[in-house]
Amino acid sequence: MNATSHPGAIELRAASLCDAAVLADLRLAFIRLVKTGGLADEDEFRAWYASYVGRSLARETTLAWLCLAAGSPCGTVELRLKPARARKAADNSAPRLEGYVSGLYVDPAFRGRGLARTLMQRLIATSRARGLFRLALHAYPDAEPLYVSLGFRPFRRLMVLRLDEPGSARGAMVHKTSTPHMVPRESVAYG
Repeated sequence: MNATSHPGAIELRAASLCDAAVLADLRLAFIRLVKTGGLADEDEFRAWYASYVGRSLARETTLAWLCLAAGSPCGTVELRLKPARARKAADNSAPRLEGYVSGLYVDPAFRGRGLARTLMQRLIATSRARGLFRLALHAYPDAEPLYVSLGFRPFRRLMVLRLDEPGSARGAMVHKTSTPHMVPRESVAYG
């Protein structure tokens, strides 16, 4: 299946270093929505963020995904990888990784199609495949129902999804959404 087989199809793919400027533009669009008045110097922020996220992608301390409609970006999410806080362990096991979910954004013209859920499902599946034990995020109130439906639970000022506990599998389940025209670039089942 390719994007031309479904007019209006949305492509989901992992972002690469070449996408740093696109990720910066989408982050800026997100900030404009949540911060009244936007930023004082958007060009300076765009340049700084493109450099920052580019370095993070190159070091593989950040993973990111993009949704594209007819080749134009319409959604994104980023995952920052970091070693978990050390616990006193009886064994000398390798440090575990956890992830911080950042910048889930879908262009307002593309909302209501399940793109945010699809982006989060890809992020959760990739986190599991990489052996992360926990995901955390700060949620805006209007996004909390989505995160709860994916298995995230409130913890202090965060929402957390434990990936290593029995019963946490529901966070990776594919939920039937109204996205019949998603064209995955990586192999993930869509409902």
